[in-house]
Amino acid sequence: MISPATHTAVPWSSLPATLAIVASVAMMCGCPINDQPNNNPWLPSDFGVSAQIREVGGPVLDTVKLAFNQNHTSGLFADTYHIPSNRTADPIYYEAIVGARQRSTGNVGTGTVTFISNPPPSR
Repeated sequence: MISPATHTAVPWSSLPATLAIVASVAMMCGCPINDQPNNNPWLPSDFGVSAQIREVGGPVLDTVKLAFNQNHTSGLFADTYHIPSNRTADPIYYEAIVGARQRSTGNVGTGTVTFISNPPPSR
């Protein structure tokens, strides 16, 4: 996981906050995953990458499909998640569980990161 960084604290806002989810997906052999045509056996289109969002220990709230990045950087898949405004008195602890699956071989990998939605400021 590249973003969010582990335990990122999202400042309170009355509107949903936007959080970038960026995963670095790599083959164990070290070969790049990219869309460059020269000598590349691993194309991004062969991978399904998504993030399941949930409160830590709770049921899945949303699933975000991550797309291969537009900058053609090897192995980067990204999208955004809109965190609902926290209207409680306490922080809400979320986790994003990212899974990648290579369709042609069945290779899979996962990574998890936590982030925190802060409550409104005390008055």
